Amino acid sequence: MVKSKKFRVAVALSGGVDSSVAAALLVKQGFEVAGVHIRLGKFGKSAEESAGKTAKKLGLPLEIINLSEFFKKKVVGYFLSSYTAGLTPNPCVVCNQLVKFGRLLDYVKSQGFDYLATGHYARIKQGRSMAPFSLISARKNMFPPGGGTSAQIRSKGPLRAPDQQDYFRLLTAADKKKDQSYFLYRLNQKQLNQVLFPVGDYIKKKVRQMARKWNLASAERPESQEICFLSGSSCESFLAARIQEKILPGKVIDSTGKIVGVHQGLPLYTIGQRRGFKISNVTFCSKNSKQPKPAYVIDKDVESNILTVGTKRQAERKEFQVKNLSFIGPGKFARQKQLLVKIRSSGGFLKISQLITHNSQLQVLLTKPELGIAPGQSAVFYQEIRNKEFEVLGGGIITS
Repeated sequence: MVKSKKFRVAVALSGGVDSSVAAALLVKQGFEVAGVHIRLGKFGKSAEESAGKTAKKLGLPLEIINLSEFFKKKVVGYFLSSYTAGLTPNPCVVCNQLVKFGRLLDYVKSQGFDYLATGHYARIKQGRSMAPFSLISARKNMFPPGGGTSAQIRSKGPLRAPDQQDYFRLLTAADKKKDQSYFLYRLNQKQLNQVLFPVGDYIKKKVRQMARKWNLASAERPESQEICFLSGSSCESFLAARIQEKILPGKVIDSTGKIVGVHQGLPLYTIGQRRGFKISNVTFCSKNSKQPKPAYVIDKDVESNILTVGTKRQAERKEFQVKNLSFIGPGKFARQKQLLVKIRSSGGFLKISQLITHNSQLQVLLTKPELGIAPGQSAVFYQEIRNKEFEVLGGGIITS
């Protein structure tokens, strides 16, 4: 009798509880597991130590992969240059695309691993696009009932080209508050065929419980902030320390062009922000009251170093452009009326009234105005495939 192959999985151990539990789940299901930890810079020392403790507890080999220079150039560099240009970037999207599921995935595949697993809260399933939800599984679910379906092993062999019938789908996590699918929209079919998200079907509370039950060192480790390289610093202080020459005080004007105050440097502001600048309250007082209304950033002119502020209504938008489009599946949207979009990871799903294609860009029209639509942010498109379960279709970068 020929024994079936034991799949080899490399787990990206970040040092946090999510990746630790992901590794433990895979070990308990009998996979051949090894740990890898990405060294991204000086700020990650404690995370590296935690990853080492998890690997030791689970009896896993652990390899430290130094991607510090690549990360600094591609992710931190992108972050700084975007803010310098007056944009509001999302470095986690770039890190996932180029570092975790780029350089790291390529490396573990070159070492003979079948899959790379991470602690992301998202799910991958293979099924039919634009059709009633169904799961096409190549092997039986290897996880306990109610969890782990995104880590089940999918069929091997050459990857079929994505089409309208059958392809790998990226879905939101079971824990909607922790869902990270927004940050993963640039993954392609080849990457999704080689990636596992073992905790995607669990809520965070359950993940903590499992970590405590199995005595993992990361069980009580606090939540990490979204932008890891800030390392406890505020975004403003991080920028001030690295692009100080670009952070110059300047004029604040209202929508009529009247000078109403001063700002501390354009890179410190984003569209929709309502703090960090000093203005005359007269401009924003109600007609029947001397009580000032809140002022919001509505525009930034980098060339002139001028910040424009206005009322909340002036800061809201129903329309924006999206470029650098990336599609997970067939490469086009069907049933446009069912489309939803997110403009920030923590934001809600926004309803779309119309999509218009302009060359390689999309013009998005919302059904209702939204506050804080900022150039540089990612716009990620979803469709609801069943009650409160959503599929990521793709996305791009907001330009205006």
